[in-house]
Parts: sequence; C-alpha cells; structure tokens
Amino acid sequence: MTLIHRSVLRARRLARGALATIVASVAGIGMTAGITAGQAFGAPSGTIQNLYLHITSPSGFLPQAGQKAQRYVFDFSTSPTGALAAGTGTITLTTAPGTNLGGNNCHTASPGQQQEGLTIVDSTSVPYQEASLPCLQGSTATYAVPFAIAAGDDVEIVDYSVTNAPTPGSHTASVSSSSDSAASTTYNLSIPGVPQIGVGVTQVYGYFWVLWNCGILRNAAACP
Repeated sequence: MTLIHRSVLRARRLARGALATIVASVAGIGMTAGITAGQAFGAPSGTIQNLYLHITSPSGFLPQAGQKAQRYVFDFSTSPTGALAAGTGTITLTTAPGTNLGGNNCHTASPGQQQEGLTIVDSTSVPYQEASLPCLQGSTATYAVPFAIAAGDDVEIVDYSVTNAPTPGSHTASVSSSSDSAASTTYNLSIPGVPQIGVGVTQVYGYFWVLWNCGILRNAAACP
C-alpha cells in the first residue's frame, strides 16, 4: 500500500470518527432540549406537601354519610417547585365518589365570611391573601387560583357547603395542582342516623347545642 493510500484511509477514518462525534453531540443536545421542553411544558416536578383534611358538621357531630352542609377544610403546602401563577395555575380537589363539593346551597362566598361557598387563603404571603372560589358540582373540582401562590406557601381551601358521599366508612381525598402531583389523605364517614359525638370542645358544644335546640326547644332545623 502506497503512502498516498495510507494517507487517504487515515483521512477517511478521521472523518468517520469526527462525524460520529458530531452525531452523538447533536443527539445529546436533542435529548437535553427534549427534557428541558418537557419540564417547561409538562408534568409537575413536585408533590403537594403537608395535606390535612378536617370535616365539621354544623351540629357538632362527626360527619355522616350523605349529610349536607358539611365544612371541608383542606390545608396543604405547595412544594419547593410548586409556584402557581394567578389565573393560569390550578388546584384540583378530589373526594370520595358521590361527594358534592358544590353542595345544595353553595354560592360564592365573600372573603372573611363563613357562608355557603368556598374561600382560598395563602397564609404565607405578605400581605396575607384571601379570595373566593366558584361553586363547582361533583366529587372532583379544579379551580384557577385567583392570586399568585409562591413555592412552599401554606394554603387553605375552605368549602362551607359539601354534601358527603353516601357510603359510610373510610374514604380518600387528594389535592394536586398544575405544578405539583397529588398528595392524599383519608377520612371517615359514620353511618347515617347513628349520632356519634366527636372528642373536643367543639364537639361537646355541638352536642349540647343540638340537645337544647332539637331536644328541648323542638327546633327541627337544628336536628342532624
């Protein structure tokens, strides 16, 4: 093989190696770009934190299956990457099948007023933020946030007019957002028509309130 032939072959090998390097680099760039685009447009990278659901009945009894006018309080925190933009960020509440988050008497509540409706509060922001949310029917509802919520903020959504699921027993509720995956918690509904007194000052007060108004004054509207 002549010197010229060796030089040509060496040049071809170098060219093929350089081409392979370029292709691999382009592919790597494409993969990186794809990941970045997916993160920018797609799936939440965090998870809702510190979810707690508290359910109370106007009568003070523990919540019963099928009961109306229940107050559901969802407390949670957004993740370190869970910021939500006003108007475009969303929060989704999911409860047991058969629950009606809109309730039969639900109407838009005014901030600071405990009436049949929903309010959302960001207690971490300065100043403190509070606004109303629309009444949406069904066991799952998605709400556009009315103000910006920063990553890591403590949020509370209060729904004053929920109708409980018709089935007693243990149920699951969850909260997710457009920036965070869902976190879940469990809650219990007792058998309808079987009064069960909760433990605590609020429940004891509720028991005597029902006893006085329903049992003594015979006010049917006060009876659970």
